Amino acid sequence: MPTPTLTENPTDRGPVFTYSTDSGPAIAHLPVLPELAELPEANRHFAATIARAFDRFQPAAATEELRRIAGPAMLGAIKRAIAAGQASRRAHAEADARAREIPPSLDMSQEAERRARYRGLSLADQMAAAQRADLADLAAIVARGNLCDWAPEAFDLASERYAALAWAERVGLASNHPRQPSLEGGLTVTGPDAAAVETAALAALAHHRQRADDLETVEAALRNQICLVAAALEMTPDDVLAATMAA
Repeated sequence: MPTPTLTENPTDRGPVFTYSTDSGPAIAHLPVLPELAELPEANRHFAATIARAFDRFQPAAATEELRRIAGPAMLGAIKRAIAAGQASRRAHAEADARAREIPPSLDMSQEAERRARYRGLSLADQMAAAQRADLADLAAIVARGNLCDWAPEAFDLASERYAALAWAERVGLASNHPRQPSLEGGLTVTGPDAAAVETAALAALAHHRQRADDLETVEAALRNQICLVAAALEMTPDDVLAATMAA
């Protein structure tokens, strides 16, 4: 019977740990994300303990030794990673909710009138309006739901621009992007560069959405890590999770 081992394969997307036994491998890929930062080193210590335990004891006794010595430290690391993931998910949800709020500096006194202008448009006109509308009009169109009864693709485009421009308004992004003198646009121009503001805001929105993808990656990595530890400790994943949350 081959001796169980926990090995590490470094990759440019984070280390991959493989626990190998005659029953097959258990694999955990740990991408380089802040919520998972503690786990690679915890796995390295776990691997060293596995090697020592199976060098000194028969398999059944080695597993008991792992549960006694390495289990608590590993479970603690997983618990902290879960807590970090929960905190990040809460922060992301709060930021997502704020992105849909109407900025307090925005004058919405003519909201109903603004919305009325965008009802009954053809799809082509909806798409054009979604691309050119200013923030106040976008807020009237999307902030309280699809009250203009737009097609999904037009409403989604308007929603994306609204979320980006509302964030830019909320944080005062325009002050970072003043218009620059040019022979084509004018040498004495003032005010913000609207195109540059929108480009920067859309980039920030893309980063926000990438964080949502990252949090799903964290979820998958934690599940795989729990399964790896379960294989090493000869426990079920549910039992490892229960022990983790009780640690």
